[in-house]
Amino acid sequence: MIKAEQLIVNRHHELETNFYGHLTELVKKFEERDCWLAATAMYRALLLDILQSARSKAYGHAAKYFKKLEKLSAKINNYSTLDEHVVFLENLEKFHGRKRSFWERVS
Repeated sequence: MIKAEQLIVNRHHELETNFYGHLTELVKKFEERDCWLAATAMYRALLLDILQSARSKAYGHAAKYFKKLEKLSAKINNYSTLDEHVVFLENLEKFHGRKRSFWERVS
């Protein structure tokens, strides 16, 4: 794991406080370098930011991030300090299960 990816994974809780545009640019760079854990942490932060603030106009973006996470999960064997994908999904359902317009977009 490269140092930048390790930093992102270790401090993933701080990502939600970053500017949205910075994260969307960075996540592309990590994906280009096959840094799946860092990309996962960033997509999770982007998704959770939208759902936690209930920005229904951005649910299309949230659904795109959800689908990216689904694909990335197949490439990751060890989530390090991140929650396993299944645990992340359980928590997503638990805290955001009533946001029907989001869930309709991911099914």
